[in-house]
Amino acid sequence: MEVTIVILVTVIIMVMVGIILVMAIIMVMVGIILVMAIIMATVGIILVMAIIMATVGIILVMAIIMVMADIILVMAITMVMVGIILVMAIIMVTAGIILGMTASNVKLS
Repeated sequence: MEVTIVILVTVIIMVMVGIILVMAIIMVMVGIILVMAIIMATVGIILVMAIIMATVGIILVMAIIMVMADIILVMAITMVMVGIILVMAIIMVTAGIILGMTASNVKLS
């Protein structure tokens, strides 16, 4: 009789230990899943940061291109101005030559 009680107690203890072990294994699995989820979240955040950085980079490049375009525009305007001044100078020179020729013609006559 006593032997059967001892066996029953040992069986109950074994079952309890088994349940605890299963619970521990489940907990470990849950923990691993949680860690994986956290890692995935961090990776996601890093990806989002990278995308943001890329967009910022593109915007910066666009801004640089815009500045370059502005510089080119300024250069073009200055070139046009120089061209106008050159044309004016040529007109002035030609006018001077014509005036000189007319004056010499007047003197000759």
